[in-house]
Amino acid sequence: GDAQAATLHSFYQRDDHDNPALLFLPDGRLMAFYSKHGGPVMNARVTVRPGDVSEWSAERTIDFAPADRKPKNITYPNPVMLSRETNAIYLFWRGDNWKPTFSKSTDGGVTWQAQKEIVRRSGADSDNRPYVKIASDGESRIHLLFTDGHPRNEASNSVYYACYHDGAFFKADGTRIAGVDDLPFTPAQADCIYDATKTGVRAWVWDLALDKSGNPVVAYTRLPAETDHRYHYARWDGKAWRDREITAAGKWFPETGRGRTEAEPHYSGGIALDHGDPSVVYLSRQVTNVFEIEKWTTADGGATWRSEAVTAGSKFNNVRPFVVRGHDEKSPAVLWMNNRGGYTHYTNYRTSIKMDQPAKTQSARMKLPPLSPAIERAAVLNAMERVGDWQIANHGRHKLTDWTQGALFTGIMALDKISPSARFREELAHIGEFNEWKLGPRFYHADDHAVGQAYVELWLRYHEDKMIAPLRAQFDSILGSPREFPSLEFKQKNIGDLWSWCDSLFMAPPAWVRLASATGDRRYYNFAITNWWRTSDYLYDTDEHLFFRDSTYFTKREANGAKVFWSRGNGWVMGGLVRMMQYIPKDSPDRARFETQFKEMAEKILSVQQADGLWRASLLDSASYPLKETSGSGFYTYALAWGVNEGLLDRAKFEPAVRRAWTALVDCVTPEGRLTHVQPIGADPRKFDANATEVYGVGAFLL
Repeated sequence: GDAQAATLHSFYQRDDHDNPALLFLPDGRLMAFYSKHGGPVMNARVTVRPGDVSEWSAERTIDFAPADRKPKNITYPNPVMLSRETNAIYLFWRGDNWKPTFSKSTDGGVTWQAQKEIVRRSGADSDNRPYVKIASDGESRIHLLFTDGHPRNEASNSVYYACYHDGAFFKADGTRIAGVDDLPFTPAQADCIYDATKTGVRAWVWDLALDKSGNPVVAYTRLPAETDHRYHYARWDGKAWRDREITAAGKWFPETGRGRTEAEPHYSGGIALDHGDPSVVYLSRQVTNVFEIEKWTTADGGATWRSEAVTAGSKFNNVRPFVVRGHDEKSPAVLWMNNRGGYTHYTNYRTSIKMDQPAKTQSARMKLPPLSPAIERAAVLNAMERVGDWQIANHGRHKLTDWTQGALFTGIMALDKISPSARFREELAHIGEFNEWKLGPRFYHADDHAVGQAYVELWLRYHEDKMIAPLRAQFDSILGSPREFPSLEFKQKNIGDLWSWCDSLFMAPPAWVRLASATGDRRYYNFAITNWWRTSDYLYDTDEHLFFRDSTYFTKREANGAKVFWSRGNGWVMGGLVRMMQYIPKDSPDRARFETQFKEMAEKILSVQQADGLWRASLLDSASYPLKETSGSGFYTYALAWGVNEGLLDRAKFEPAVRRAWTALVDCVTPEGRLTHVQPIGADPRKFDANATEVYGVGAFLL
């Protein structure tokens, strides 16, 4: 029931076509083959011990190309071992000429025979690319399911079958197609399961398995229209191919960007056969505009079907099911991809792998003890790491350049400074690579500068200039063409290009000041200081020592008549104050004013702390919002603790408040590490579900 992970190759390629293909060797060790999407070489590694993925042999590079030609396009490895051929390994892949290709090894993968092209259509374009699925009995036979090419390029993309054994390829009825020395053969020589030239409807292959008699069963998609995908089930009954439609699947699953044409309209949700019993299939289809996973079963060879839901009522698409080989009633049967973070392209996605095993079962099996609220180094670190690990595993729905993620990343980088493990900053380094070190899409908007804070922190760790190059270029451009408005009045069009709301003081100024300290460029520092005080002079209430969220709240009042001061909004400011003072030299003439504002706000925040140690969504009307709120509370705990440790706040007065707050925050974390009581995205106090969580709340907790 435990999960163990190993990285085969860091920073390999940002592309979901690069999944490693796995093969168990006779001694129980696991061999992995993997290539980039388009080569140029195949890589391989082997575990050192059976049943243990923690240690692998050094990475090998396998170059199958002839000496006179440089490879370029190889991808999609599929390894098969045949026991009756003295455990020979056959490795199939898409060759550098786009065609299905294979090589054979008779010494456990140490050396390989010259590659051979399997199938080529007569008169086809040079970039014609048949797609192949592989299945084997593991003894003497290898079954192939393939197409004419890609449905994007082939108006009549048909589906074909061939079987390899005893040095040659055959049709399902045993008719010989070609010997290995006669390759390649043409699709016309193979079994045609579905002839698209007769219907005008193109197809694409999904899966291939064997029934109890060793006969092939296949699953594929017909595409009457790009918005109308149909799942089909075909089987060889010993005499002929029997082909039936299972169900309509909906359209493509990638989430097409607004105003854009979908690049991959033939990407169905996906269908997979149960290789232990191919009368069972798992498929993904659109149900009320969301892709759900369902189990479909036939008792009559595909003539009729009954279905049951695996997922239902989902908020995010569930696609690409994969049936676990050799599963039983105690183990998960199906895995799938959950697109919680979005999937717009095979190079732009943020997804999870889920399984049909209830989460509570996993939690019970993990037997995680409740977190200790003790303010001792080991207990605090344990709480932070568990929350950080949970959030990384459940990454949230926001884009990875979003302000929500920017707040989380600041917390993860803070955790990195005390954790003995490098896994937290390595996760952010991967995210930075994914983002290409770019900021959010709104050029001037403070929210879209927030991720820049983590980029600078990573640069200070790794000193790779690419990490801050886009940030510097964008900030330089802003300095060269600053936005100008007569005031920060919030109803002005595009006023978000200036720091016109209090949250912005956490999002942008620390990134500017941190970049100044990293590069020595004083311009970034001056810009941040000047614009901080412009915002503060406009939104800071000098009577209450709190910030209005923006100018639209100047005249609003709570139910008790008090001014509206939003907890997380002022938490953003308190967190921003701390981060600014961390980067402003103590001997700077600019520092005193920040310290004064920090102390004023700290006194006020202390006065409205509730008896349980936390703060409420509305700072001055807790009765209207009695639910605990952890995102604002996290920022206040961070700020007050930092102030005590720096000697800016009286320890005797503030430390008890910090201790009560931390204890209460830890009490809002589940044993798995999920932080609860986070008010969802908004701009003012709101009522919300106590179980709500969000990545920015976790960022505050980790800070």
